Amino acid sequence: MGTPGEDEAARPALELRVHGVSGTPPEALLDRPLVEQIAGDRIAGFFAPRLESEQTDAAPQPFAPEREGAARLVGYSWGGITSGSAGRALWLPLLPFTLINIAPRARPAGAGAAQTWLIWYLCRLLALLMTCLLVLTAAGIGDDLMGWQCAHTNTCQDATPTKLFKHVFLMHQLSDEHMLLLGSLVPLLLLSLLWLVSARTWNRYERTIVKAPKALAGAKDPERNATEIGLDSPLMWSNAAQVRRLRATHMQTGFALIIWTLVAPTERPWGFSDGDPSGLFARLWLAVHTHLPSLGAAAIMLYGCVVLAVPSYVGRDDSKAWKRASRCIWLALGVLGGWEIYGLGFAKGWIHPGYVVKVTGEPRGGGLPYFAATVFVDFAAAMAVLILLLVVVAVARFKPIAAPQLPQQPMRPGMWGLTTGAFATLGALFGASFAAGLYTFAGAWLTTGSVKPGFSEVSHIYSKFVVPDAVRAANHAFLIGAVFLALLLVFVGAVLGVGLGFAASRSGIAVPVLGLFAVVLALDIVAAVQGSTPWTVVCTILAVGALVVAVGARSTSLVDPKAIGTDYPTSDDGHDRGRTKTIWRAIYLARLVDCAPLIVAPLALVGLVVACVYGGQLMLDRPHAETQTAGQHNVFSLDSLTAAGVGAYLTVLSILGLVALGVVAFRTPTLRRSVGILWDVASFWPRTSHPLAAPCYAERTVPDIVTFLSNARATEPGTAIVLAAHSQGTVISAAVIAQLDAFDKHVDADERVLPKLGFLSFGCVLRRLYGRYFPVYFGPAELTALQTRLGGKPPRWRNLWRYTDYLGGQVTCGPPHRVPAPPSPVPPHWEWHRPDPPSFDRPDGDTSYSAPHRHSDFWADESGYFQDAV
Repeated sequence: MGTPGEDEAARPALELRVHGVSGTPPEALLDRPLVEQIAGDRIAGFFAPRLESEQTDAAPQPFAPEREGAARLVGYSWGGITSGSAGRALWLPLLPFTLINIAPRARPAGAGAAQTWLIWYLCRLLALLMTCLLVLTAAGIGDDLMGWQCAHTNTCQDATPTKLFKHVFLMHQLSDEHMLLLGSLVPLLLLSLLWLVSARTWNRYERTIVKAPKALAGAKDPERNATEIGLDSPLMWSNAAQVRRLRATHMQTGFALIIWTLVAPTERPWGFSDGDPSGLFARLWLAVHTHLPSLGAAAIMLYGCVVLAVPSYVGRDDSKAWKRASRCIWLALGVLGGWEIYGLGFAKGWIHPGYVVKVTGEPRGGGLPYFAATVFVDFAAAMAVLILLLVVVAVARFKPIAAPQLPQQPMRPGMWGLTTGAFATLGALFGASFAAGLYTFAGAWLTTGSVKPGFSEVSHIYSKFVVPDAVRAANHAFLIGAVFLALLLVFVGAVLGVGLGFAASRSGIAVPVLGLFAVVLALDIVAAVQGSTPWTVVCTILAVGALVVAVGARSTSLVDPKAIGTDYPTSDDGHDRGRTKTIWRAIYLARLVDCAPLIVAPLALVGLVVACVYGGQLMLDRPHAETQTAGQHNVFSLDSLTAAGVGAYLTVLSILGLVALGVVAFRTPTLRRSVGILWDVASFWPRTSHPLAAPCYAERTVPDIVTFLSNARATEPGTAIVLAAHSQGTVISAAVIAQLDAFDKHVDADERVLPKLGFLSFGCVLRRLYGRYFPVYFGPAELTALQTRLGGKPPRWRNLWRYTDYLGGQVTCGPPHRVPAPPSPVPPHWEWHRPDPPSFDRPDGDTSYSAPHRHSDFWADESGYFQDAV
């Protein structure tokens, strides 16, 4: 171990590698077969080569010449947080919550303080409404279907296990009150499970104890109650109190909603006068055990919506006042719950007789009282919040902002700057569709006893149960969205096929074909107006074909023709057009990620329009639930029960597909890592919007690396450090560098880390993905600040990029990639580019062409430019 007075040139530097998505194992990260763990645990930790001869990375290949003074090699493997255990794959059903959780992080950079606060509040309120929708789904299955509509009828006689349910549903051994109380166990168990999973994942994956500098210990930071903080804030990755309070709010609101559904059948509805007791005390007792519990539950739900707007409540301080308030809410919930358990479990006649229709073998005259109205109110409130959020985001999007400072060039925002709206819309619509699908699936299971009901069984539950209109509408909306997505994917696939067919030739056919499309479309409209069905079909097919050819030919502009000529001068000779076409296709496919908004944005827009149409119809017709025995069979009719049944079936298949994907991932490590990619991208952000989303791995990884690097500087003051990060690791490293900047401001000069730190990024997603979709945290201004922290001209930053990389790219410009000057032995800029594949011709002694590495294996490049960059 060196001392400050030792010659720094004689001391080897430290190269710390951080991998990207898919849970790269430490052996692959370090490119060494034998490694040992030197810090951390089995979930995430630091590894080093076990053999002394492999401690440094001196050459890209075993037989290549070694470089002197190579850095000591250490790797940080964090894949165990997202894809190390098979159980991580089962987080896929939390996708709606995760989308809503990341929505406010993607807000436009031009939003003012008031707009920022409103975006965060609306996203948190939407998250709460989605949790309520999930609770209502469980309450609908337990209270509405099992406890109310199945009780004392033959509707659910085939429910499995038969030995259990025949005693519950058919043998009349339980009263209506007992059936309702028994059904409430379903939502109670669901909420308890969500609570347990959220708390367990926090303790296991997110809770990290960091030794902060003395100057920060106990400091009253003004950012503790700020609406939003930056990556350089010491509080960015410390959200224990905030997430705990948000989780308590969701749980309290959910339990209050369960009490609300239990109270509804005991209330005295307007218009019922038969059997009313006489006398003041009798009527007072009637009001106490019916209306007051419902008012108490409503007050607690309103409390949950209001406190989300209070800065100190959603802040980061561990406030004792809010702890006491939370205890009071839990006490009130306990009293209300105990009261309902007493009334439904031990008293008699609490359910009003006007609601009960005793017809054995037939459905009741209506569903659970007020359940359909409650579902509609939750759905309508979520749509209203979503529309208001979209308006706020759109206004903030078009607010002018200052031009970025050089060397960062202006950046085109992803999804036209409306990423927050798209994430929130998809999260809300997926959540509503999944909830409706679960309700429908449960109804089919109760009537058939099969966990794999057929299409007819799913479609016919509308004639066997009283299904709220909002559930039917959500199923129908999912069908339309699924059909639109299928057509969109077919269209995109056809366009890609045409684009690949025009490989390496920038054809000018797009303009004339587009003109042909306009002509055929006009003929199609004329034929449709005149009612000529054959000509309408023919013209429609020709129009779609012309549009596919035009868009496919135009998509060839995704590839800059100078890219191949710059990387491979011999390609201009034209002696191997097949090789040129192969490389062109590799670059073309790598650019497709930049076209993702062309799929996501239309899907979100169509889903929103359909949801608004159905919401408007429900509002005009008023929410109700009645047994529907017939309906239109036109799929595009809003009243089509056939369409609702098809949509419910597709929803069930989608949910089962996600679960099956998780089950298969239990036994297939490769697939498990692929599934983990979704969470590597989506769960980077803390759960400060929806506390029940997939856990945030950055709350563990960022403090881990900061602690390791600060300790390395403390024990070896003269050691230079290279933070080498790949893909998602570059995002983690950017957060680490921002945290180290705050750390260095509160320690002595000889303990500072950044002055001796260099940053090597490869497959970098900072600008191409995160900068475009999360401009507040990774926009041009923030990337410029990152370069400033790594001071110098050029900065202590090297970025390696390729044209064939489908995720990474340059950090000072693009996307698309800017074609640099012809390569020279010493790159003129700190963004280093290398051809991929490494060579145009076949290597000497090889019968095959070199394959493109795309997003991987940067350190194995035969030129050794990775080792040069280190």
